[in-house]
Amino acid sequence: MSDGNIVYLDRNQCIDFGVEYFGAGSLCVPADVLLRSKDYDRVHRDLLEPLGQSLVHLERQRCDDPGWFGLFETPSRSPAQGG
Repeated sequence: MSDGNIVYLDRNQCIDFGVEYFGAGSLCVPADVLLRSKDYDRVHRDLLEPLGQSLVHLERQRCDDPGWFGLFETPSRSPAQGG
């Protein structure tokens, strides 16, 4: 995983969101919901706050450090695209 857009979820967050802390896993969640789920530091807030209610995709591989997920913004779909 690159050092770019990565987010830490603690064990309790992983349980709440139904994802693995140690193993591979992924989830989609609105950025503001993720931000409210933990008292994040400034680095995480600077990353998540501008995304507002945008849906983000978090993904981690088994070899990644525990709790660290790559963050990918899910593109919004316009009504013409069927979303």
